[in-house]
Amino acid sequence: MSQATTASGRFVWYDLMTTDLEKSIHFYSRLFGWKVKKVDMGPEIGIYHMIESDGQDIGGMVGMDEEGVPSHWIGYLSVDDVDQAADSIVREAGSLPRPPMDIPNVGRFCVAGDPGGAYFAPFSFPQGQEPSQPPRSAPGHFCWNEVHVPKSSQAKCKEFYQKIIGWQTKDTDMGPMGVYTLFRRPDGQDAAGMMALPEDSDQAGYWLTYIQVGSVDASVEQAEELEAETLKEASDIPNMGRFAVLRDPTGAGFALWKPA
Repeated sequence: MSQATTASGRFVWYDLMTTDLEKSIHFYSRLFGWKVKKVDMGPEIGIYHMIESDGQDIGGMVGMDEEGVPSHWIGYLSVDDVDQAADSIVREAGSLPRPPMDIPNVGRFCVAGDPGGAYFAPFSFPQGQEPSQPPRSAPGHFCWNEVHVPKSSQAKCKEFYQKIIGWQTKDTDMGPMGVYTLFRRPDGQDAAGMMALPEDSDQAGYWLTYIQVGSVDASVEQAEELEAETLKEASDIPNMGRFAVLRDPTGAGFALWKPA
């Protein structure tokens, strides 16, 4: 196996796959102050809408019209070798709706589903081009990722990410909220979290992306004025921070976060 890179095991990019590109640009640019610029990615990909926050490129938006596929955020999770990861994903009871392909001059990726039904995008940088430091965490930037899976799939998903990504795990009993699994990179840095869906839920698993804000309550109010739906009211996590979960006007879910 190749030596792990400095970026391995962390989320390095985010795409909003949206059923209404113009509505999404309007919503997020006003809520977070993002600038969205058009970038020509060549004949295979076409025009890509890059998200910029405080002068830093942090993600993108892609218009889609696949029947039955709602708007959603997808995170790109760095691995050392996408093709090896794809083989392992299938072997470990995951799914591979998009096999590995190149993004010219950017890297190589695939789209995968874990055993609980949550989708993410394994991604590898061209050799020697891995970023040495993670992007800064500040208002308007992505700051955390959390996978929610059926309780029956929780143990298998924990094993899945340990094998595919190389994450270590730590479980914490959250009382009525259940067990929270913290995923950690081999260097000890926190990478992501996992929780079980409510027992009466028939929803497939999903990854929830958190975006940092200066005030969760003010951002919720503004988001609702911009026609978002609040799924989880602003709440505190003692000694950690405050959060809320929303659905944007096109149907994509995301969370707001303000650290304590």
